[in-house]
Amino acid sequence: MLLGKKFMAFKTRAREVAVIGDNFMLPERFERSIRDACEGALEIRTMCLPFPDESMEHGIDGLQEYQGDPEKIVAFVGRAELLVTHLAPVSAQMLDQMSNLKMIAVARGGPVNIDVPAARQRGIRVCNSPGRNASAVAEFTVGAILVETRLIRLGHETMRKGVWRGDLYRADRASRELSEMTVGLIGYGQVGARVVRLLKPFGCRMLVNRPHTQISEQDGLDGVKQVSLEHLLRESDVVSLHARMTSKTVKLIGPGMNPKRET
Repeated sequence: MLLGKKFMAFKTRAREVAVIGDNFMLPERFERSIRDACEGALEIRTMCLPFPDESMEHGIDGLQEYQGDPEKIVAFVGRAELLVTHLAPVSAQMLDQMSNLKMIAVARGGPVNIDVPAARQRGIRVCNSPGRNASAVAEFTVGAILVETRLIRLGHETMRKGVWRGDLYRADRASRELSEMTVGLIGYGQVGARVVRLLKPFGCRMLVNRPHTQISEQDGLDGVKQVSLEHLLRESDVVSLHARMTSKTVKLIGPGMNPKRET
């Protein structure tokens, strides 16, 4: 488990551990991994949030993509030294009420639900899990591209209604194969790089936009091109967006977008 090694430095000191999971990242799995990694007696208490059955929230104290009532989270954490979470919010105001915390482990690629600067100011270590679900997201991305470009979704939905859409197979309607298309990837982090890897066997032309990250030597040799956002949007048949939400990427795609700005 990704979080196991994160706790080794605390194995002789930690006593109370608060674990906040959900129906996607099960709290009992966190607890089992912690007990496997840590020696000594631990008092582990768990909470399960309703994600993904209920959606995440945004905007409290500048935090993104979180779930859970701050007051209930504070009360649950109590005097715990370690907090393990997936989506629970942790703001500066909440940290002021959780004075025993020494470490927060977040089972996400980016700890956007944690006020990391506030934690650092209080001497609290924050650990996250870069690339935790990158393979799953990359596979889903390729699946979505195939479903839409080959009209699989449209044909499936009409067939379920008892309607045969023979017109989807007309020469003037059927989609081109991926080998004839250009796929543009905005973002080239853990997910974007994996999408590139999975798409290579399809033979499509690939364009990447990530100004501050160079594509790998192998991807360059395989014909992947690093281009401006304007160039990518102009030439791509399919665009897959994998940029993290920041102040620079808000409205990157959609009404009011500015394709010439840096991402």
